[in-house]
Amino acid sequence: MKNYNLLVLLLYIVWSISLVGCSDEKKKEDIAVAVTLSANKTTIKANGKDSLMFTVKVDGKETVSGVTVVPESSTQVNGLNKLKFSTSETGTYSFYALYNGHKSNPITITATKVVVKLTADKTTIKPNGTDAIKFTVKADDDEVTSSAVIMMKGEVETTLDKNVFSTENSGTYIFYATYDGEQSDKVTIRSSTETVILTLDKNEIKADGKETVSFTVKADGREVTNAAVLMQKSAPDDIVFDGKRFKTVEAGTYTFYAVYDSVKSKELTLKATYIPLKFRKQHCVMQFTSATCHSCPIMTQAIGETVKKYANRIVPVVFHLEKHCLNYPELYGVLGATTEMLNPIRKPSVALVDLHTKVNVYPTTTVNKLSDAIYHMATICPPQTGIALESKETDGIIRFTADIITNQTDRYGFYAFVVEDSIIYGQMKGPEEVDLKYVHNNIATYKLSDANPKTGIELGEIEAGKKSSRSYTIDTKVFKMKRNVKLKNCRIVAYTLRVVNGVYCIDNVASCPINGSVDY
Repeated sequence: MKNYNLLVLLLYIVWSISLVGCSDEKKKEDIAVAVTLSANKTTIKANGKDSLMFTVKVDGKETVSGVTVVPESSTQVNGLNKLKFSTSETGTYSFYALYNGHKSNPITITATKVVVKLTADKTTIKPNGTDAIKFTVKADDDEVTSSAVIMMKGEVETTLDKNVFSTENSGTYIFYATYDGEQSDKVTIRSSTETVILTLDKNEIKADGKETVSFTVKADGREVTNAAVLMQKSAPDDIVFDGKRFKTVEAGTYTFYAVYDSVKSKELTLKATYIPLKFRKQHCVMQFTSATCHSCPIMTQAIGETVKKYANRIVPVVFHLEKHCLNYPELYGVLGATTEMLNPIRKPSVALVDLHTKVNVYPTTTVNKLSDAIYHMATICPPQTGIALESKETDGIIRFTADIITNQTDRYGFYAFVVEDSIIYGQMKGPEEVDLKYVHNNIATYKLSDANPKTGIELGEIEAGKKSSRSYTIDTKVFKMKRNVKLKNCRIVAYTLRVVNGVYCIDNVASCPINGSVDY
């Protein structure tokens, strides 16, 4: 009985204690708790690296245990890791903290985009292929050059292989960088030449048409001779000098400069000293003929043999007579009056060497007679001039330049004819023989002007060692011809004249293809 009473007493004590415990728990839950959420910063970069740390306090005391940071329902978050937050997406993010069912104040975090910045160590370079720009790319404060892409704008954008740029071309170049989907502002680089230097390998040459001087052009230390423009000072306008070497037959002082990338070099002078030139004497053999002259082919054949005998020294010109014999306008064309003026006997079958020495036709000795005349003219009228020609034909208009250099100060004249080869027309070859497919060569077709071809166009006095340059035009369309002239088969035959023993004679002669050139 006694034990029973003791058991009842113990059960009562346990029951009483449990009632007190439940009452304490209920009171504890009913007690108000202050939960606050804060962060060490409220703005981060949306680069996946920049981060912030949350701090949770319960009743003013920083608490980690039992704390959870929760995004607001409108916020999609992948970068939340307990109390740490980072993101690669720009935007605003809202969070609150929970502690034992108690909710903290909300906090808003802003993730801003990464600022990509492209910089260059300089903004101008020399277009020499070696001077270079070095680029740096930063994402905010982090250098990301090796991971970024640097682009050069243009009609077709180009990706730089490295962060270095150089060029051999002048101009303005625009670049930008991309990193992690973001693009930098544009950077402008200008490439321009600073210094152009022209050098000559010698300062003096002989004016013999053989000795040369070579030019070299450097731009900021890089050779650009082939790309530069060489200029020769001249009046009234400077002229472009085409080539890297210069030679001349005209004594004097020459001034040159170079232009590259719109930058001009200093001017350099070159002295060409006078020496007497040795011009090759070429003899002009004028033949006067007619298609009905059966002895004229003998003269033609003799002149052809003489041309072979004196290689590169004979220039034939054939004139067909309009008067004093039967002939055809297809052959004498528009030069009937000119032929009349030049012909020493006004009959066919005769030749005139250098407008001075007449040679008649002989059955077997015409070549010898021509050789005698050539020797005579080489003796009494040695060449004192050299002739350089250059011609161009466009739409039937022939334009040509003639440069005449002299060894002897004198007064000179100049004249020219356009001659045609390979004209097929009938020709008598004997009293009863006609060749209907006879090939006529060296036929005088057009004249330079209405000036007297026996005295030429007056050039005036030309000093020894000096050059006279003239430009001429022959418009073939103004002449009415009976035959179809083929300019591709034509040449310009030009000659200089001077007075020897009171009589005009041809000093020298040159033959130049249409659309071609010939030197002295």
